[in-house]
Amino acid sequence: MEVRLPGRPITDQQKALYMRERKHHNQAVAAARAGMSERTARRHEKDPRKPSERQAARGRTVPDPLAGVWESELVPMLERDPSLKPVTLMHYLMRNHPESFPDQEVRRTLERRVRDW
Repeated sequence: MEVRLPGRPITDQQKALYMRERKHHNQAVAAARAGMSERTARRHEKDPRKPSERQAARGRTVPDPLAGVWESELVPMLERDPSLKPVTLMHYLMRNHPESFPDQEVRRTLERRVRDW
């Protein structure tokens, strides 16, 4: 039986198996047989819907703070010199766009974006 890793979604088949096993066994045994944690089993017992019917996770909830400068300014700078550090780019933004980037509020976003680039 496959052991589920944290963050991997439970399938409809797993939930059905859990619910069948739950009729004959306690929660811990039924969850183990279905390949899920007890905590996940408790959550699925409370919610009668199939996992495929549950609402999808939300996407970005805040507008992208780098939308106006990423493609037009920062990517060309990184293409010229890939060794540029996110801190250097942050200082560039604070110096050239003080109204949009008055402080280092978006530093982590910039670090993730540079890492993924």
